[in-house]
Order: sequence, then structure tokens, then C-alpha cells
Amino acid sequence: MRRLHDIGVAKRLGLIVGIGAVLLAALAGINLYGQSKIATQSRTITGLQAGLAALHHLDTRQSELKVDAYRSLLGQDVTQDVVDDVQSSVEAADAVAASGLSADLQANFTKIRPDFVDFSAFITDFTNAAKSNRATAVKNIAQIAERNHVTDDELGALTDATTAAAEQEQKDMDSAVAFTRTLALVVAGLGLLLMIGLAIPLVRSILKPVRRLGVVIDALAAGDLTVRSEITSGDELGSMAANLDRTLDKLRGSMTTIAADADMLASASSELSAVAGTIAEAAGNTNAQTASAAAEADEISRNVQSVAAGSEEMGLAIREISRNTSESAQIAAIAVNEAARAGEVIRQLGESSAEIGNVIKLITSIAEQTNLLALNATIEAARAGEMGKGFA
Repeated sequence: MRRLHDIGVAKRLGLIVGIGAVLLAALAGINLYGQSKIATQSRTITGLQAGLAALHHLDTRQSELKVDAYRSLLGQDVTQDVVDDVQSSVEAADAVAASGLSADLQANFTKIRPDFVDFSAFITDFTNAAKSNRATAVKNIAQIAERNHVTDDELGALTDATTAAAEQEQKDMDSAVAFTRTLALVVAGLGLLLMIGLAIPLVRSILKPVRRLGVVIDALAAGDLTVRSEITSGDELGSMAANLDRTLDKLRGSMTTIAADADMLASASSELSAVAGTIAEAAGNTNAQTASAAAEADEISRNVQSVAAGSEEMGLAIREISRNTSESAQIAAIAVNEAARAGEVIRQLGESSAEIGNVIKLITSIAEQTNLLALNATIEAARAGEMGKGFA
């Protein structure tokens, strides 16, 4: 048999309700049985009492018939009284036969009823004889008592038996009432004890997990993820507790992971700050190098302009020499001086070209550090190189 807390809450409550329903049905059955039995016994007692009343009435009619016989001996005319009393006796006998006497009592009455009919006929004959010949009737006066004793004894025995039966039925009815009441009280008491015996552990099996879940929820509200319900029952509360424990385990794992990620993020933030500082420093160096490269580029531009001016002057000189070949030696000497001057300019141009090569190397080195500076330096070198081609 499974433990109580492994049974579903609905089944446990249904068990209590079922026991209550069975208890009510049992009490209702006991009451219906008791009422039916008591009603039957009550009808039996009522029939017996009606039979007793009819027997008493019949006994009274027999006594009146006897009195009628004695009155006839006194010379009284009792003819009509006898007729009425005989009719009353017959009606009383019919009432006894129709009453609720038991089968045995009815059989006894059926057996003795002819004696009452004979007694009525004897009284009728006796009163008629007394009316015509009172002396002869007086001789038979003893038969009145003898015949009356027979019917009285039979009625007395039947009345006693009927009274005893009625008393016994009354006792049985009282016993049935007491038994029904006692049985109902016993069944109600046992049912109540059974319901209490089941209700107490049922309430405990529900309240204990609910209170434990309340503790877990209070701890969760306070931010404590280490408290567990530790409920292992197989009912709905146990399933809910198990789900809550698993949820808390997952939540705690998630919080642990988040804490570890936060630590890693803090460390990465520190490293990123250091990298940012390094980048800022590199950016400062790059700015300085960019400014230096810009100054060198300006210098290169000025040198190229000087070379261009010299080239223009040399071209003018060459054209002047070609137009004035016929001029004098002085002019030739001037031309020689100019040629020497041009050689000096060319020498300067070579030095400038060497300087340009050094600057290009510097720009190339800077371009390896910063793409933007490399692009600018390339543009400037391209510009310088184009002007150099023009000069060449």
C-alpha cells in the first residue's frame, strides 16, 4: 500500500468525501430500515390493539346476552334487546376477524367463534322459552352460567394471548428503536473516527509541503538560492516542489555563470582600458609623425618648385644661346658661366633627389603604421614623382 502522501490530493479529498458519502448512506439505510421495521411493528401493534378492542366489545356483548337471559326470568320482555345484542355480538366477532391479529390468533378465534354463535342462539331460545314458560326456563338457569363461562374462558385466553402479543410487539418495537438508535450512533461514531483518522494525516500531508514551499519562496524572495524544499512525495505538491527545486538549481547556475562572466568582463574592461591607453599613445605618436611628414612634404614641395624654376631658367638660357650663337665671345663666356651654373644646379638637383629618396623611405615607414598616412604620403610622393618626371 502506497504512503498517503504519494496519493494525489484530489484522490485523498475524494477518499474523505467518499467515506462521508458511505457514512451518510449507511446512516440513511439504518434509519430507513429502522423506520420500516418500526412502522411494521407499529401497524402490528395497532392491529392487535384493534383486535383487543373488538374482543372486549365481544365480551361485553356476551355479558349483555347473559343479562338478557336473567332479565327474561324476571318476566321482562327482552326480545328486542336480545336481537340487538346478538347483532352486536356478530358485528364484534366480525370486527375481531377483520382486525390485525396474527395468523395464530386469527386461527384460534376462528376455532372458538362457533361457541359464540351457539351462545347467542342459546340465549335467544332461552329468552323465548322464558317468555312462554318461565318455570321451565328457570330449571335451565344453570346453563346460562355454564355456557357463558365457556365463551368467557375462550375470550379471556384469546385476550391474554393478544395482550401478550401486543406487549411483545411493543417491546420489540422499543428494542428496534433502541437498536436503530445505537447502531446509528455506533456507525456515526466509527465513521467520524475514521474520517478524523484520515483527515488529520491528510491535512498534515498537505500543510507540511505547503509550509516548506513557503519557506523556499520566502528565501527566494530574500535572494537566497540555496534553500531547497527536499519534498519527495509523488502527489501534485511533490511534483510542484521538484519543479521548483530544478528551477532554483538552474537559476543558481545561471547566476553563477553571470557572476563569472561579470568577473571576466571586469578583467577585459581593465585590459581594454590599457589597450585604449596604448592606442591613445600610439595615436599621439602618429599625430607627431604625421606633423613631421607634413613638414617634410612641404620641404619637398619647395625643393621641387626650386627645381622647376631652375629648369625654366635653363630652358630660357638654352633658347637664348641658340638665338645668339653669333654673339660675341663675351656672350660665349657668359654662356660658359651659365653652363657651369647649370651644372651646379644639376648637382643640387641630385642632392635634392637623394633627399627625396630619404623622405620617401620615411613616408614608407610611416605608411606601415597608419594606412591614412601611407595614402597621403603616397599621394604626395606621386605628386613629387610627377614633377620629377617633368623635370627629367
